[in-house]
Amino acid sequence: MVASLEMKSEWISVKDRLPIKEEIQRNHWFFVHFVIEKDGYEEHLTSMRPFSNGKFGYPHEECTEICDHNKERVINWMPLPQPPKEE
Repeated sequence: MVASLEMKSEWISVKDRLPIKEEIQRNHWFFVHFVIEKDGYEEHLTSMRPFSNGKFGYPHEECTEICDHNKERVINWMPLPQPPKEE
């Protein structure tokens, strides 16, 4: 039997809610969909980001120009899937 390769996508708008305590305790990293406004246009990107102190952060201290806090806006997020269980 072939397992389905389709992964159910459950994006959550930041307007609806942010991660709750139980989600953060399980894994403080999340998929995020964000928009960067640059040179008069919007670029939509998806990445993984940690969540702490009520906001999505950056994975490392050294940010490139893409990490401009003033131009980046997270609009959706999704918990990471659970890792596979060892057989």
